[in-house]
Amino acid sequence: MSHPTWPSELPQWLRVEGYSNELPETRMTTPMEVGPGKLRRRSSLAAVPVTGRLVLRRGDLARLKRFWFEEIDQGISPFWFPDQDAMAVLLTDGQGRRLRNEDGRGLQVSAWWLVQFVVGGQPAWSARNRVLRQVDINLNVLP
Repeated sequence: MSHPTWPSELPQWLRVEGYSNELPETRMTTPMEVGPGKLRRRSSLAAVPVTGRLVLRRGDLARLKRFWFEEIDQGISPFWFPDQDAMAVLLTDGQGRRLRNEDGRGLQVSAWWLVQFVVGGQPAWSARNRVLRQVDINLNVLP
């Protein structure tokens, strides 16, 4: 089964302000009669919550709406989204020198997350001015 990919017409990077990523919570605690609760693993896999912000022109907002309604079935289907922490990182050798291809360009990581929009976290936007819209998104990176 192939999944749709985040549209190339939209920004590939979330804005620094408003970006949040955290390690998944896979633990649970059992209360004890005395002292701190006992921690144990709940599961070995969990979704990683990521929040972010995009700034879009009104035409880009129309593209986002089309992606939402037509390509990911109103946020139900998972899709490929650029890995915000690894995508485009330059590769180096053991001495810290950049690895280059035969054309002399630096080699970069190409990494993608399989994500879904968080339930209740569909894209929401507000006007920054007459042309630009600030769009907040909430994603779960799937294990």
